This record gives sequence, structure tokens and C-alpha cells, in this order.
Amino acid sequence: MKTNTNEMRNIAKEINNLANEYQTKISKMYTKFTNMPSETKEWTGNQANRYVNYVLLDKPDLLSVGNKLKDFSKIINATANLLEKNDLNVREDEAND
Repeated sequence: MKTNTNEMRNIAKEINNLANEYQTKISKMYTKFTNMPSETKEWTGNQANRYVNYVLLDKPDLLSVGNKLKDFSKIINATANLLEKNDLNVREDEAND
């Protein structure tokens, strides 16, 4: 069995890009939460502060999803390299057959 390693790399790149986008959006969301009681004052007081502190507990776990996706992207790239090293990749002229 031969595999198209160029396609594997394209998929890995897309996964990495999506992971970066995901982490950016999560970070922006948490910035909005933390700014709510102090800067934007959309919701203030003890309840707002407690809510923000509670919500912040999940931030590391949510960001780690992006890190795991990036790690998966690296695994796909490493696998593509290994396949090429062992001549198990489909070359460009073979990919269209």
C-alpha cells in the first residue's frame, strides 16, 4: 500500500491552521469574559466576578484541545516523512493514476 504523503501534509497543515484559529477564538472569548466586570462593565458585582472565575477554570482544558490537534498534525507529518523514507509514498506522477 502506498500513500500520498503530499496530501497527508496538506491535511496536517489544515489541521494545524484550524487549531490555531480555534485557540485564537477561545482566547478572544475568555478576554471578553474577563473584561466584562471590569472594563466593559456589561455585568458587574460579586456575581459577575464569581462567574468569570468559574468560567476561567475551563480555559486550560479548552486550549489544550488546540494543542492536541497541533500534536496530531505533527504526527501526520512525521508519518509522511517515515513513509517517504521507506519509499511507501505515492509520487506525484502516480497520484493521478
